[in-house]
Amino acid sequence: MVADLSGPTVMGLEWALFTLAVIMVAIRLFVRIRIQRRKLLLSDAFLVISVIDAMALIICDTQSYRLGAMGGSAFTSADSGAAELQQIVTLSKYSFASNYFYDSGIYFPKFTILTFYLKLFPVTKPRLRKALYAVSAFTVSAFVCTAFLDTFWCGSDVASNWSTDAHACSTFNSLVVFQIDWSTNITSDVMIFLLPFPLLRELKLKPRQIIGLAVTFALGAITMAISIARFISVQASSLYNTLYVWSMAEMAVAIIVVSLPALSSLLNRRGQASTTQSYKLNSHYASASGLGSRAAHQKLGSITSGTFSASRSMGHLADENGSDVELNPAKGDPNGIYKRQEVTVESQVLESKEHRASAAYWESH
Repeated sequence: MVADLSGPTVMGLEWALFTLAVIMVAIRLFVRIRIQRRKLLLSDAFLVISVIDAMALIICDTQSYRLGAMGGSAFTSADSGAAELQQIVTLSKYSFASNYFYDSGIYFPKFTILTFYLKLFPVTKPRLRKALYAVSAFTVSAFVCTAFLDTFWCGSDVASNWSTDAHACSTFNSLVVFQIDWSTNITSDVMIFLLPFPLLRELKLKPRQIIGLAVTFALGAITMAISIARFISVQASSLYNTLYVWSMAEMAVAIIVVSLPALSSLLNRRGQASTTQSYKLNSHYASASGLGSRAAHQKLGSITSGTFSASRSMGHLADENGSDVELNPAKGDPNGIYKRQEVTVESQVLESKEHRASAAYWESH
C-alpha cells in the first residue's frame, strides 16, 4: 500500500509549485511592460487574479496544516474542550474557503486563454468565432455554477459548513459537489484545448515555433491529466494529503501554461541581442585585421589623362547622404583609383498577415 505524503512534504511541494507559477507570471508581466512597452491587457488581469487565488488557496492550506490538518492532531466535539472546539471551527472555515478558492479560481487561467483566442481568431472565420463564443459561454456558466454550488450547497445557512455537529452539511466533504465541479471543469478544459486546432492548420510556423507550440499543448494536456488523477484519487484512494498537492499542481500548471509564451518572447529578444553583439565583434575584428578595408574598396577604373592626376592623392568627400567617402591611389597601378565609402544599411522585415498570426502565439498576448 502506498503511503500518504507527510504534512511538511505537502507544504514544501505546494509552495514550490506556487513559487514557480509566480515566477512565470512575473516574466509575462515583465515582457509586457518592459520589452513590448505595452499596457496590461484583460488577459493579464485574469492571470493576476489567478495568482491571487492560488495565493489564497496556499494560505488556507498552510493555516489548515498549522491547525492540525495533514496528519496533525484531530479533535471531536465529544472529547474536546472549548478551545479545541474553536480550533475545529477555524479549521473547517479554512477548509471551506480553500475549496471555494480552488473550484472557482481554476477558471481564471481559462478566461486568459479565451481572451487571447478572441484576438487570435480572425473575423473571416465566422464558424470558428461562433464556436469560441459558445465555449466562452459554457466556461462562464460553469464558473458561476461552481461558485454558487460551493457557496450554497448547504442552503442559505452557509455557517453549517463549519458546524461542530457531526451530521451538519459540509460542502468540503460532499462527494456530489466534487463530481459536479470536476465534470464542468474537465469539460471546459477539453473544449478550450481543442478549439484552436482548425486554425493551426493554416498558420505558417517555423520549426522552432512548432516545437514551442507542441510543448505548450503538451503542458495543457498535462493539466487535464492532473485533473483526472485528482478525480481518481478522490474516488478510489484514501491518500487525502496527496489531494492538496494535486489541487495546487493543477492550478499552478494552468498558470504556467498561460504564461509560457512570454518566456518565448524573452528568449527571442536575448537571441537577437546576442546576434547583434556577435555581428559587432566580427565587424570589429575584420576592421582591425584589415579585412574590412580591403572588402570595402571598389575599383573605379583607370584614368589616363594627366588632368586627373591630382585626384589620385588621398582625400575625403561626403556623398549626398552624409556617408564618408575616401579616394585612394591604386597600388601598382599609377592610373587606377579605388573608392572606399562607409555606408549605413538598415533592414526591416515585412511580415505578412499569416506570419503575424503565427507570431501571435509567441507574444504575451
